[in-house]
Amino acid sequence: MEFIHRVLLYYSIIILFFVLLLFKFDTIGASWNWSSVFFPFWILDFILLLSAFMDLLFSFLDTEALVYRLTSGFANHKWSLCRKVWILGLYSLKTTFDVLLCYYLSNEFISSLYIVMIPLWVGLFGCIVDFVFYLKS
Repeated sequence: MEFIHRVLLYYSIIILFFVLLLFKFDTIGASWNWSSVFFPFWILDFILLLSAFMDLLFSFLDTEALVYRLTSGFANHKWSLCRKVWILGLYSLKTTFDVLLCYYLSNEFISSLYIVMIPLWVGLFGCIVDFVFYLKS
């Protein structure tokens, strides 16, 4: 996907989210569930998870480069297999945070905001560690 298409997709999803959020706060959609408001972000999460999984799968199919990627670790930071697994885990943490936030806002199962924020904190800490490894290489 070209860069301009990705930017347009992200902007359109964000605009759709804000429109649904306004409908939720306005009297038009007062009975809407928070899951329906966050639905555009779940579409984006699904696309990101699918692309990260396919990228990881295609790196396993390239057997010559697989041996190099397994032995290099974080040394070849851009194409490392460890980095692809980390990106897939990061997208999973973001999706988990979105689901927990919907449950918290709906007052269904979760009563503490600290539980909701755990996937976000783990993801941000992992991004800091990833950035430090990137600066070292």
